[in-house]
Amino acid sequence: MKRRDAIRNLALAATATMFLPGCSDRPVTGMLVNGRLALDRRHRNYLAAISQAILPIPELPTPPGSPVDLILTMVNDGMPHEEVVSFAEGFDQFKFFVEQNQVRLRKATPEEILAMVENALEDQAAAEPTVLFIDAVRDKSIRFLMTSEHYLTQYLEFEMVPAVYDPCRQVENVRR
Repeated sequence: MKRRDAIRNLALAATATMFLPGCSDRPVTGMLVNGRLALDRRHRNYLAAISQAILPIPELPTPPGSPVDLILTMVNDGMPHEEVVSFAEGFDQFKFFVEQNQVRLRKATPEEILAMVENALEDQAAAEPTVLFIDAVRDKSIRFLMTSEHYLTQYLEFEMVPAVYDPCRQVENVRR
């Protein structure tokens, strides 16, 4: 696992989400229903803000829909039950980290924030769920962008359907 990338992304997400109001007092682990994560509106908005903070792309218009739908579908349907629980624990730990360091994060430089996040992850006994949470959100956010129609057609010049058939086109005889 690329721990340094995960820590860097955590620092970026923490700085971007420090201005967000905290979610309700209900922990994310309490929203697990039959091994599936069912977030309320406030937590979905918080997760969307984290996704946008991890993957800010100002020159691209936001694809229609929400990355939260893809993230939750991939987490609920594509991860084993133990990883879904770890994802929820990581979400709770991330919220706690942002709430605890909100004042210090506003005044710090990016280097100080990165050092603060590294220290928090080293001191924290259960840092693995937080890293799993950030990696999952980052990977699913990238997948959401890379599979959007606008990105595929405008930046990769991908044709969604086969090329147009032109019956009047001249075919050259290519014999050797």
